[in-house]
Amino acid sequence: MTDEPKVSIEDERRRFFRIEDLVHLTFRVVDDKELAYKADLLEKGLVEQFMINSSLAAVTADMAATLRKIEVNDPDVAHYLKSLDQKIDMIGRVFMVDEVNAPDNKASAVNLSASGIAFHHEKQIEEGTNLEIKMMLMPSNAGILTYGKVISNEAVEGVDGSDYQVRVDFTHLREEDRDLLIRHVIRKQGDMLRERRIARENSE
Repeated sequence: MTDEPKVSIEDERRRFFRIEDLVHLTFRVVDDKELAYKADLLEKGLVEQFMINSSLAAVTADMAATLRKIEVNDPDVAHYLKSLDQKIDMIGRVFMVDEVNAPDNKASAVNLSASGIAFHHEKQIEEGTNLEIKMMLMPSNAGILTYGKVISNEAVEGVDGSDYQVRVDFTHLREEDRDLLIRHVIRKQGDMLRERRIARENSE
């Protein structure tokens, strides 16, 4: 895993798509020493309970092409495999119950892409600060653990007065999680475009 993973031109274009989204978000500051240690664990694939659903989603995505071939030749086997996948997904969601119900795990409005995130915070966070970020995508409840660096703080008018929009570039992110983010962003963009089209058609 490197700070600048090798991706195709198409994926490189997609990873910079940005959306306004709601995710369950928590973060904390980490120093360089802890960052190096945690990034090494991430690279070795030592996932936390929080990341089970995203890891399962990555496996499902890898299986998709094979499953489509099986579906053509043997629909019954394909149906059985899909049912197994659903059962495993249900088990994965059980592991996420504590995370979803944690008091500090609330839905936050963010600007999100596969290369970074921006969120509101009541205080400035010094540029160059390393953050450990845990975010849970909705409605899949897929948990992503990533590390990033604060690149800017922009003063904005918050609900409770003046606060800041903190922008972070991801520096350490598993490839399967980057792919998951790309799919999530594209799916959300598609949903928004569809809603706009329906609203426009209804207004006409």
